[in-house]
Amino acid sequence: MQESIKAQSATNKTLWTYGIGSLGVGIKNNLLGTWLLFYYNAVLGLEAWLVTLAIGIALVIDAISDPFVGIWSDRVKTRWGRRHPFMYGAIIPFALCYYLILQDPGEISDSALFTRLLILMVLMRIAMTFYEVPRGALAPELTKDYDQRNKIAGIGMALGWVGGAGISFVHMEYFLVDDFTNGAGYQLLAFWGGLGIFISTVITTVGTHNRIPYLHVPPERSFQLGSFFSEAKETLSNRSWIVLFASGCVYSLVVGTDTGAGTYYNTYFWEWKPSDISSFAAWQALSVVCIALLAPWIAIGRSKKKIAVGIFLTSIVVGPLPMVLRLLEPVVGTQLFPSNGTDLIWWILLVHSCALVAIGSLGFVFITSMAMEIVEDVEKKNWEKRRRSARYCKFNDSKINWRRGSPNCWSYNHVGRF
Repeated sequence: MQESIKAQSATNKTLWTYGIGSLGVGIKNNLLGTWLLFYYNAVLGLEAWLVTLAIGIALVIDAISDPFVGIWSDRVKTRWGRRHPFMYGAIIPFALCYYLILQDPGEISDSALFTRLLILMVLMRIAMTFYEVPRGALAPELTKDYDQRNKIAGIGMALGWVGGAGISFVHMEYFLVDDFTNGAGYQLLAFWGGLGIFISTVITTVGTHNRIPYLHVPPERSFQLGSFFSEAKETLSNRSWIVLFASGCVYSLVVGTDTGAGTYYNTYFWEWKPSDISSFAAWQALSVVCIALLAPWIAIGRSKKKIAVGIFLTSIVVGPLPMVLRLLEPVVGTQLFPSNGTDLIWWILLVHSCALVAIGSLGFVFITSMAMEIVEDVEKKNWEKRRRSARYCKFNDSKINWRRGSPNCWSYNHVGRF
């Protein structure tokens, strides 16, 4: 069946309402990428390899569930549209799992603690899938405008960082204060982080509900497993998608490893107290907001691909530079980086972290935007290919998060044994 794609643009209110949902995603990413391993390993005493095993198993289940939820969302037909029923259903489980995963389990065995973590991680990942995959598919349906695609990606990235960095600042400044192993601080994080996830997901889901009548409604079709695997194979053979996915994997390996091991670095390598660097999160968020909102203007008249390549190379070189300089000092026999605890090292690491997260976020903005353009390009060809295009948009969106987490699991196994 040949169908035309309706030209459509979204209001600023719609773009920002959609973007608010990224606050909850950012809060969740902050937990999984920064605090989860450290809490279970350094605070609760679970072996680092057991924590990473639970995280890894949950990631595998998440990777399997994503495309199935995606094609289910593509095919469902309700008076609330295709995406919103899943988003509504995920709100409470998503927030509740976040809250429960940080609760003090009391005096239990390592095997019981591992089982508890594994179950909660799997449930949280599945809840995330039911929210993030349909929400990711909703973005290119809200607007067909080229520049608005950049804008919606930029707003989402900016607000995601506001959520993650905001909760990180509050956690270090007011919950942990002077000790990264302060267990009571993590229980406070559980409540306020869970509440933030609940509020942001409700606002986005309810706030975009009025756009349902204006979204494209495809012909009703059945869920056939054989058809799914056939379409998935065709999608994975798309050259543009493969290049984008592969480059994103490499880039996310760099970003994810540094983020995942950050708490260990700050505690044992740079010897900070939480209150020493709590303001880093606020400045990082401000940097990301500024660069993400500038993304549409940065892309005007320029190739997104060339910009992304430049960003990737810069991140790879600049990212590990402070640590490399410190580790080279015993080799060269002279000081290459300021001593721990000095004002100078505080300012250098602040500027370095802000620059790194800003260019890193800009890279993910263009990855997301280019993914939307791939979807649009395939949509224009014919209906059969369009059916799978929406799916690999969701697949790419959810896998970006998976790629951030996956390298963390490997780095955790080594870093967690300091």
